Amino acid sequence: MDFSREPPHNLDAEKSVLGGVLVKPAVLDEVATALAVDDFMLPAHRELFATMLALRGRRLPIDVLSVGDELKNSGMLGRFDGGEAYLIALANTVPTAENVGHYARIVREKSTLRRLIMLAAEVQGAAFGNQPADEVLALAREGVAALGLAGQGKGPQKLDALLSDALSAIEARQRGDRPVGVPVGLRQVDRLLRGLKPARLYILGGRPGDGKTSLALDVALHASTHGFPALVFSREMPTQELVEGVLSRESGVPAYDITGGWLDVAAWKKLQMAGGKVLPAELWFDEDSATSDRIVAVTRHWHAVNCAARNGKPAKLGIMVLDYLQLARLTKVRASATREQVVAEMSRAFKELAKELGIPVLALSQLNRGAEERGGRPIPSDLRESGALEQDADAIVFVYRDVDPADQAERRKPGPAEIIVGKHRGGPTGIAKVFFHTPLMHFTNLADDADDEPDTRPNWQDGRDDA
Repeated sequence: MDFSREPPHNLDAEKSVLGGVLVKPAVLDEVATALAVDDFMLPAHRELFATMLALRGRRLPIDVLSVGDELKNSGMLGRFDGGEAYLIALANTVPTAENVGHYARIVREKSTLRRLIMLAAEVQGAAFGNQPADEVLALAREGVAALGLAGQGKGPQKLDALLSDALSAIEARQRGDRPVGVPVGLRQVDRLLRGLKPARLYILGGRPGDGKTSLALDVALHASTHGFPALVFSREMPTQELVEGVLSRESGVPAYDITGGWLDVAAWKKLQMAGGKVLPAELWFDEDSATSDRIVAVTRHWHAVNCAARNGKPAKLGIMVLDYLQLARLTKVRASATREQVVAEMSRAFKELAKELGIPVLALSQLNRGAEERGGRPIPSDLRESGALEQDADAIVFVYRDVDPADQAERRKPGPAEIIVGKHRGGPTGIAKVFFHTPLMHFTNLADDADDEPDTRPNWQDGRDDA
């Protein structure tokens, strides 16, 4: 890197910000929200801004005389060319303080560019130092995230500024112009959840073999064929097997016939027709991303390319699915970190990702051994490493089949199943009745549930089958 070049800065904008505060001290609150002391390039300007903040903290006047006196007492006035004359010049060169917000944004932008240059040098040094690639990539991602490049916060917003947008969004949903959420495709489940809503984290749990991966794939496939792009991270099953599952669902050819190679001519024709049917689906699979950092980075890029508004096309509501959370890992783990703390850090990362991109994130989770030993319907505390998951999740959903886990012959038979909403922030909990076609690994509506409502009675959660 060429360090001989002058780093990005705009001294006129810095002077305008500081002069604007001297002319109209009331704007300091606005400036302090947008800028930090280190955002100023010139050391003297940093000292001046820090002095202004200190005076404000002591509720003293902020003007040329008070600021100059404070700098003189601290021995810093000599840093300014001309001393108090420099402060007077700052105030006199700003005709109005009304544009101070614009100047502050310029100062912030130049500061961000300087920090990026420093980050690039740090990443370059780590790479030349032969550090592991994962650690160098983590350093780069963490540095960019710390700069706030993924999205600057807007700060507090008054109700009157938000009300118009809120009413417009409600009206758009009423007209059908804006989806309430990503539909699951199962009538009773959608009655409970009203779709998977933007900016929310959904946790899907279930015993091994109850079909949580099948349900997640059903959701992703239904979304991707109804205008909602879907990205599936699979840490448990290879992509090839997931694609075969998609073909099985759409063709009606049993999954074990496809994987076993037992296909006659009629089955081949069904598979070819199913391939043509799902070809337009906006569905992506990723089996390579292993760390939470990598999953977040890939999702951001995927969303920017496939969901964000561009070239006059409106933005799309996408969905990210992770199968499953406990198989992901952190790039760097503290030696003293417990497994619960690791899972907590990952769940927070995925919840923040959902909010940042405004999409639902559906993360699958294992159940702990206690749930299998107890039997009956699972509850939120049955999630493995459940503390943070219970807290972070906006909704917790379980797949449950009332079949003995040890009876493998019975578990291979198609039969009824339950989709249990055990936690639902801002909505009802309850049980949705569905049918699980085990040969196709596919959930469907019950044939006679068109008018049936899901069970939302309070005592369904007690784990009894007669609840």
